[in-house]
Amino acid sequence: MPVFDQLLKSDPEQVVDLFYNSGINMAATTEKEAATYLKLNHVQLVCALGFNRKIKELLDIIFTLGYESLDEFIKKRNRLFISDSYHHLSLKQILSIYDQLLNDEEQSSAFITKLLSTRISMLEHRIEKTVKPKLIENYRTEMKTIYKTGSVPVEFIDLRLKNPDSGFRALLDEVSLIVESKTISAMEVFIRDTVLPEEKRRLITKGLIPRSLIEKRLEFEDLPEPEREMLEKYLYEAD
Repeated sequence: MPVFDQLLKSDPEQVVDLFYNSGINMAATTEKEAATYLKLNHVQLVCALGFNRKIKELLDIIFTLGYESLDEFIKKRNRLFISDSYHHLSLKQILSIYDQLLNDEEQSSAFITKLLSTRISMLEHRIEKTVKPKLIENYRTEMKTIYKTGSVPVEFIDLRLKNPDSGFRALLDEVSLIVESKTISAMEVFIRDTVLPEEKRRLITKGLIPRSLIEKRLEFEDLPEPEREMLEKYLYEAD
């Protein structure tokens, strides 16, 4: 198992052994020096160690690395994770972090939502500025993985669905990813006015929306005209 994953997933005793067996002088080694001993960069070290679910049991190592408190360390961990666009952390390492984070029952949905939404917003901002194909490819994989876990907080989904003008939703076909994750029901997504007619059409085409729900939606008197036209056209062509 790679050192990064060992720090991220191992029990505290194994993490401590890893540090000592690497030859690190725990009494006089900086964070960057410790990372070098472990053949990592300092961002990998902080994030792997920081997202270990039992980080509270590794305070001796945290203090040895020069931090005065766990809170100080966690703030730096969050800042480094949010700001990295596959430069210091590989895509595989980021996905390993999600595997730990999204299945950690001790983490609140509010914290996870804030961390994810801030990181994803940062990535989208960089994509808009640089339009690098590799960055876009990694971003797409990251977002798809987040939804495939089936553990993404509903609050995060709400934030994503509240922005109907996002070109990134179309890039990802994100509404379909949300429905397929089964975090919230297809019906709940389908009746939202912030979900665009084209996005709803894709859900219908994929067989994710039953005809009965389409007919029920058409009963709404205040249904926006573009959506009404799309739904009526679908039913007409389906007959």
